[in-house]
Amino acid sequence: MGLLVLVVALVLSSAPAAMAQNQGSGIKGGVNFAELDIDPGDFDFFERRTGLVAGVFFVLPVAPHFSIQPEALYSQKGAKVEEADGGGTLKLDYFDIPILARWDSSNSGEARFNVFAGPSFNFRIRARQDIDGENNDISADIERFDLGIVFGAGVEFGKFLIDGRSQLGLRPVNKFRDEEGFEAKNRSFSLMGGFRF
Repeated sequence: MGLLVLVVALVLSSAPAAMAQNQGSGIKGGVNFAELDIDPGDFDFFERRTGLVAGVFFVLPVAPHFSIQPEALYSQKGAKVEEADGGGTLKLDYFDIPILARWDSSNSGEARFNVFAGPSFNFRIRARQDIDGENNDISADIERFDLGIVFGAGVEFGKFLIDGRSQLGLRPVNKFRDEEGFEAKNRSFSLMGGFRF
């Protein structure tokens, strides 16, 4: 809980600075293609879950063409489960706070390109298992905090933007490990569009 308060405070404190320097803040949203990276890798019944990702971002200039971009996103992750005797969906919903280092191309021309990377501090909002129409709360089995690494690229056309990114979870999300050391880590690829104020 202390880490959550610290990270949220950092994001909120950065917002006025970003607006005051007129570097922009905005909203973005799109689709998540999420899956679980399973170790050991002999679990072939997990498939990608398609979900929503949406939130806000701020741009804090550091140097020419370089800035820090904190974000606050609602992100649906997890995986689909496909087995011979039935299937369902593992629904893991998070509040993600990526803190991204961003490099922008020159302002000349109609489009401006950027690349970015950085850590993402992810806090589980809820965890459910929907199998054969039964929706069960599995929050007790899923870690409350997940740390990820984000990297991607985007393009801006005036106030409009598009970006694509991958996020790799660095910690197992399942609390309980079996005798073989079964671990599951979040993986996702996101496509988002947005508007910069």
